[in-house]
Order: sequence, then C-alpha cells, then structure tokens
Amino acid sequence: MIDKRRHGVLGHMGLLTASANGVDTSPIISGLWVYETVLGKKAPSPPDSVPAIEPDIRNAKTIRDKLEKHRADKNCRICHKRFDHFGFALENFDALGRWRTDYLEYPGGNKRRKPLKAPIDSNGQMI
Repeated sequence: MIDKRRHGVLGHMGLLTASANGVDTSPIISGLWVYETVLGKKAPSPPDSVPAIEPDIRNAKTIRDKLEKHRADKNCRICHKRFDHFGFALENFDALGRWRTDYLEYPGGNKRRKPLKAPIDSNGQMI
C-alpha cells in the first residue's frame, strides 16, 4: 500500500535521511537543502555578529522551541526566516524517513525511546 503522506521528491526516504544525522532530524539542514537545491538560492553565511555559542535555549523541549529561541536574536532571524519553514514542513518524517507525530528522546541516555509530550508542529510561514 502506498503511503499517501509521501509525495514527490521531498518525501523520498533517501533525501530525508541525507538531511538528518542518523539519529535526529534537523529542520535547518532540511530547509537549507530545499532553499539552495530546489529553489536554487544561496543562503548567506552567518554574520560576524552572531556568536559561535548557542543562544539560551533552556526550557526548550522540541527543535521548534530551540529554533524560536535562537531566532529571537535578530542577527539569526535574518537568515533563518528564509529556510526554516521548509525544514519544519518535513519534520513529520524521522531521520530514516518514517512518518511520526511526536518527537522522540533518549531519557537519561536510555536506548529506549519515548514520545515527548509535545507533538510535532510542521507548520511554517514563508516570509
């Protein structure tokens, strides 16, 4: 049976796996791939004013939470507003291209995964 949620090249397992690190997905990597490869645009390098350390992401549960905190810095938002939404649209696919509705985590280093309480929010807005 064909999975009706998997349409076209963006839903292809190979692409989804290539834009993940084998364990976790990355809407930044996925979104940047769509932006540069599919749309043929070039994302600028991060400005020199963006610090090398991560912004304060305490209390962030999901990758969307972390990126929202990261994008609160106007220097980061300048670039991320161009491509993050493409990556969020692909977040329902896991690192192996399987459909999911919740993020998974390794609590305390335990190899058994459990769903987080927050469902995946794959909404995005092109600006």
